[in-house]
Amino acid sequence: MSVLGELNKQVNRLGFIDLKLLTGAAFVTGLVVAKLFPDLLTAATGWYVLLALACAFHPMLLLLTRDGGGATSDES
Repeated sequence: MSVLGELNKQVNRLGFIDLKLLTGAAFVTGLVVAKLFPDLLTAATGWYVLLALACAFHPMLLLLTRDGGGATSDES
Protein backbone atom coordinates (compact mmCIF):
# COMPACT_ATOMS: atom_id res chain seq x y z
CA MET A 1 0.00 0.00 0.00
CA SER A 2 1.25 3.48 -0.75
CA VAL A 3 2.32 5.94 1.91
CA LEU A 4 -0.73 8.11 1.25
CA GLY A 5 -2.98 5.08 1.60
CA GLU A 6 -1.46 4.28 4.99
CA LEU A 7 -1.85 7.88 6.14
CA ASN A 8 -5.44 7.89 4.93
CA LYS A 9 -6.20 4.76 6.97
CA GLN A 10 -4.71 6.38 10.07
CA VAL A 11 -6.63 9.63 9.61
CA ASN A 12 -9.88 7.74 9.05
CA ARG A 13 -9.52 6.25 12.54
CA LEU A 14 -9.62 9.72 14.09
CA GLY A 15 -12.89 11.11 15.35
CA PHE A 16 -14.38 14.56 14.91
CA ILE A 17 -12.89 15.90 18.15
CA ASP A 18 -9.42 14.59 17.24
CA LEU A 19 -9.56 16.27 13.84
CA LYS A 20 -10.63 19.56 15.40
CA LEU A 21 -7.79 19.31 17.93
CA LEU A 22 -5.33 18.79 15.07
CA THR A 23 -6.80 21.81 13.29
CA GLY A 24 -6.32 23.89 16.43
CA ALA A 25 -2.73 22.65 16.74
CA ALA A 26 -2.03 23.70 13.15
CA PHE A 27 -3.55 27.13 13.83
CA VAL A 28 -1.45 27.65 16.96
CA THR A 29 1.65 26.52 15.07
CA GLY A 30 0.88 29.20 12.49
CA LEU A 31 0.62 31.78 15.27
CA VAL A 32 4.01 30.73 16.65
CA VAL A 33 5.59 31.02 13.20
CA ALA A 34 4.03 34.47 12.79
CA LYS A 35 5.40 35.49 16.20
CA LEU A 36 8.89 34.19 15.40
CA PHE A 37 8.99 35.72 11.91
CA PRO A 38 6.96 38.97 12.01
CA ASP A 39 8.24 39.99 8.57
CA LEU A 40 5.95 37.33 7.08
CA LEU A 41 2.97 39.43 8.14
CA THR A 42 4.04 42.50 6.16
CA ALA A 43 2.76 41.05 2.85
CA ALA A 44 -0.36 42.54 1.27
CA THR A 45 -3.69 41.07 2.34
CA GLY A 46 -4.43 39.96 -1.23
CA TRP A 47 -1.61 37.42 -1.09
CA TYR A 48 -3.12 35.84 2.01
CA VAL A 49 -6.53 35.68 0.34
CA LEU A 50 -5.03 34.01 -2.73
CA LEU A 51 -3.11 31.53 -0.56
CA ALA A 52 -6.25 30.69 1.43
CA LEU A 53 -8.24 30.14 -1.76
CA ALA A 54 -5.49 27.99 -3.24
CA CYS A 55 -5.35 25.83 -0.11
CA ALA A 56 -9.14 25.52 0.11
CA PHE A 57 -9.79 24.80 -3.56
CA HIS A 58 -9.27 21.04 -3.64
CA PRO A 59 -11.02 20.18 -0.34
CA MET A 60 -14.00 22.36 -1.27
CA LEU A 61 -14.12 20.80 -4.73
CA LEU A 62 -14.30 17.36 -3.11
CA LEU A 63 -17.04 18.48 -0.74
CA LEU A 64 -19.12 20.12 -3.44
CA THR A 65 -18.93 17.41 -6.08
CA ARG A 66 -21.79 14.99 -6.27
CA ASP A 67 -19.78 11.81 -5.83
CA GLY A 68 -17.98 13.01 -2.70
CA GLY A 69 -14.55 13.16 -4.26
CA GLY A 70 -14.33 9.71 -5.74
CA ALA A 71 -15.78 7.80 -2.82
CA THR A 72 -17.17 4.43 -3.76
CA SER A 73 -20.90 4.25 -4.18
CA ASP A 74 -23.12 1.20 -3.72
CA GLU A 75 -25.73 2.52 -6.11
CA SER A 76 -25.77 1.15 -9.66
